[in-house]
Amino acid sequence: MQNLCRQHDQFEQAFRAHQPDSIIMYGKNIQFFIFDDFVFNLISLYDYYANLIAYFLIGENKKKIGWQSLAKAARDKKNRFSTSSVAGDIATHDNYWVKKIGDFRAELIHYNLNMGNDQQRISGRRGEDVKFELLYSVPEKLAKKLDLQAPVHKGVGIDLQLGAIEIGERSINWLASLTDRIRSKFTKNRMQRV
Repeated sequence: MQNLCRQHDQFEQAFRAHQPDSIIMYGKNIQFFIFDDFVFNLISLYDYYANLIAYFLIGENKKKIGWQSLAKAARDKKNRFSTSSVAGDIATHDNYWVKKIGDFRAELIHYNLNMGNDQQRISGRRGEDVKFELLYSVPEKLAKKLDLQAPVHKGVGIDLQLGAIEIGERSINWLASLTDRIRSKFTKNRMQRV
């Protein structure tokens, strides 16, 4: 996230100073590359988290399970894990959120780049400083799938930086909430054994 924001600021400063088309094109490519990298890393976070859950709730022999396998086990009524107290939440979150991010990632890998919109704006009023803006949006297909609520730039779409922050926060908040519930379950079970 920091890299996405820092790069955006640098490109906007270069745009303000020179306004060449090469900076605009390069900036656009870099911004969407960083966003794609963010999506890839977010899916990896879910895979690592699945390893942690599997280790605690399924057993040491399943500590190398990925998110998709964990979500599949949570939905599979024949799998003992599907009866755990968190399986329903994992299956729901996977359908509502993780699958949609994973589908976007798969499109990037297998089909094509899925860039959002971009626009350059130069505006100002007499007596005020001129404002130079480079606006980038989250790819519209992903923004709709995830029902993002981040601010929208008119004619461009959901702000790329703020959209990425929303995606990251929603993912991390859900993972933190699940972690609290699992910790509570372990603490409660431990207290009952004593």
